[in-house]
Amino acid sequence: MKQRIAFFAGGALVLVALWFFLIYVPVARERSRIDSEIQHTRDQIADFNSTIESLPQFLKRYHDLEAFKEQLNSSLYAKGDILKLLEEITQDAVQNNLKIVEISPPVSELLELNRQSEMTDDPQFLNIRLDLEGNFVDFGKYVSHLEATAYFRKINFCSVRGQQEVQPELDLSIGFRALIGMAKGVS
Repeated sequence: MKQRIAFFAGGALVLVALWFFLIYVPVARERSRIDSEIQHTRDQIADFNSTIESLPQFLKRYHDLEAFKEQLNSSLYAKGDILKLLEEITQDAVQNNLKIVEISPPVSELLELNRQSEMTDDPQFLNIRLDLEGNFVDFGKYVSHLEATAYFRKINFCSVRGQQEVQPELDLSIGFRALIGMAKGVS
């Protein structure tokens, strides 16, 4: 009888050990893995929910920044007008047989124009310097044409440099004040 009890007890221990190693441990590992995935998924859902909760604030901030960008772009209307003005000056010089070496509106004035455009609806002006090459007669025609343009306001300086020849090519410089675009609100 003792042998039987020992045999059944030993068999029961073997069955418990087999059950523990073959069934319980794999199931416990799988459950631990699933619990870990569930926790990871819960963290992702919590992150998603916080993102969804902050989405209206983000969209409001985005729209505010877009409106601010539009406001800044509208205050920079002079940029397009400056480009049109410089293109017109270039075309006029070429039509008068002059070669433009350099056009230089001062950067400090461009920055000041940008600041002023936010504060005023008054017309804006820019000092422009042109360095040209050509002959004296063509330069005279160009200056006459320049004085007749709508954007011209006054000559700041004029310089003519060259050799003493019959038809010399001259280095010409002229600085003038120009009206940029129109007053805001006028089309």
